[in-house]
Amino acid sequence: RPIISSVSVVGSDSVLASGKQVPIDELKAFRSIGFEHNDLLIEFSVPITSTPIKQFSFFLEGAGKQWSDWSDHASYTATNLREGTYTFRVKARNDFGDETPEASFTFTILPPWYRTVWAYLAYLIGVAILGVVSTKYYQLAVASRRAKEQAIELARERVLNEKLQEANDRLHLLNNRLTEVNALKDEFLATTSHELRTPITAIQGYAAILREELEGPQSEFAEIIDVSSRRLMQTLNAVLDLARLRSGAVDLFPVPTDLREFTASVVDAFEDKALEKSLAVERDFGADDLRILIDQYSLRNILSNVVDNAIKFSESGTVTVRLRREADAAIVEVSDEGVGVDADFLPFVYDEFRQESKTLSRERDGSGLGLSIVSRTVDLVGGSIDIRSQKDLGTTVTLTFDLSLDVPSEPNDPDHSEAVRSVRDRLPVARHTDNSPPSAGRTVT
Repeated sequence: RPIISSVSVVGSDSVLASGKQVPIDELKAFRSIGFEHNDLLIEFSVPITSTPIKQFSFFLEGAGKQWSDWSDHASYTATNLREGTYTFRVKARNDFGDETPEASFTFTILPPWYRTVWAYLAYLIGVAILGVVSTKYYQLAVASRRAKEQAIELARERVLNEKLQEANDRLHLLNNRLTEVNALKDEFLATTSHELRTPITAIQGYAAILREELEGPQSEFAEIIDVSSRRLMQTLNAVLDLARLRSGAVDLFPVPTDLREFTASVVDAFEDKALEKSLAVERDFGADDLRILIDQYSLRNILSNVVDNAIKFSESGTVTVRLRREADAAIVEVSDEGVGVDADFLPFVYDEFRQESKTLSRERDGSGLGLSIVSRTVDLVGGSIDIRSQKDLGTTVTLTFDLSLDVPSEPNDPDHSEAVRSVRDRLPVARHTDNSPPSAGRTVT
């Protein structure tokens, strides 16, 4: 049986093991070999026997796949062995071809430090740290970029806010100037209207006298003067009413009012005007007791303007005035079969001095103040107004007044005065500080 006599490092005098006294395969101490000694020279021999051994065959399990050819070489050089476990096997034969039992030696080449478990663990920790650092760096970079973007955006917003503030200041100044101009305009209109009322009243008086004294064409001329002066007086009154409403110089004196009787008196005043245009006026007042507490001047102004418009903008058909009760509300509905209002103009029906027909040759007279005055007055007395209209089919104006403001019907009732004061406190404040018409309680359809 052959023996492995020595294992040494190639190119070095370093002998890792020698089997001169104890066979190497029986040694345990150097079974693990460092990676720096992965070039090995393995020498083997056969003890002296009666039959000379001439040839050897060997096999390094883990590096080769088969036994070497038989030769008389008594050594084997293994280079560049990777880490792992190897088993060197060797056997011999004599001239007669008799083979000896094989001898073997198992050893382990340790991995280099950078391929050890600890190294891989260090690599893993390093990769994890690198990942964390990279993530943090990326997050910091993103946060920094966002911070820069936010800083830029804030700078832009600051500039924009400054510009908006400048524009707002200019608008505020312009609004103040417009308010002053409107106030001057209202004052001028009110003053002018007052100044014109006296001569117009005189003209009306003299025109009435002339109509009685004159005959023939002269009487007709006097009638034209009277009609025109009345129309001018209506316009002046409308301007004065609007000026008072815009300035807030309106005092309300609510009194118990029978809405059925009051509405009938207003409609009676327009019967002749309707008859002149061959219009039928129908009344549907129902049987409900509709007593409300309201300022009668304001109520007459509201009803007169609505009924007058219904007649003015109708050439034929019927004007219908309906009264009804809905819960705690009294409803006044005035419908006509007149020209109606175009859908595009409906949102502007409450605007002052604005009419759907803008030409100088418009067919119907008017100042364009009626519905503006109505909407402001309705809001003033705590009511609401709704207008529904279709072009060439007619218009329906619905007025709603609060019936919950009930007071004793008899003025001599001891509770009457106290109830009136209580209701006055519940009415809207009769003051408007802006120059725009109130929007509460107004709808158009």
